[in-house]
Amino acid sequence: MIMKLGFIGCGVISTAHLEGLEQLKNEGKKTFDLTAICDLKQDRAEAFAAEVEKRLGNRPEVYTDYRRMLEEGRLDAVSVLLDHDLHHTVAEDCFAAGVHVQMQKPLAISPSFG
Repeated sequence: MIMKLGFIGCGVISTAHLEGLEQLKNEGKKTFDLTAICDLKQDRAEAFAAEVEKRLGNRPEVYTDYRRMLEEGRLDAVSVLLDHDLHHTVAEDCFAAGVHVQMQKPLAISPSFG
């Protein structure tokens, strides 16, 4: 089964996550397709999409609004690659859309938000 994956955020840490996906692909463990990416900055998202295509062989759809990506992308899961203060609110939206979430710590900026 191939999981349809999206990235929310195309900043510095997204490259490390892409490298991990590339390593899985190269080891024959590609159980995913990175089909959608989102960043508020269109040019950064487009540049990252080109890098995804170079490393993984497919160009993901580009979005500047993660909620739209959740509605249209038919995703199974997303990696939330944003500033910590956005983690919990973006995760709530993903869960509400029925999409699994992977993120780096912390889940939220305080225990009450988590």
